[in-house]
Amino acid sequence: VSQSRYIRVSICLDVTCPLLIVHSTEDEMASIKNAYCVEKRVSSKHIETMYIDDTYHVVTLDKRKDDIGKRMAEFCYAIQGL
Repeated sequence: VSQSRYIRVSICLDVTCPLLIVHSTEDEMASIKNAYCVEKRVSSKHIETMYIDDTYHVVTLDKRKDDIGKRMAEFCYAIQGL
């Protein structure tokens, strides 16, 4: 196992807080497989995902930024009691 892979897996295991994963389905710089990998490997008990189309690498500045902002606000509101 390479050191970089070990570090990535190790870091994922350390993540225990509620997690919202947002990733573009059309990102040409970062594979959506990375988001799937994080989702599978984190230790968080509360994980939500938002895979969005019609947007690219910098999702918070792209066409769907308002949808992302709304989902982030809903997520933060929902986890307040966790």
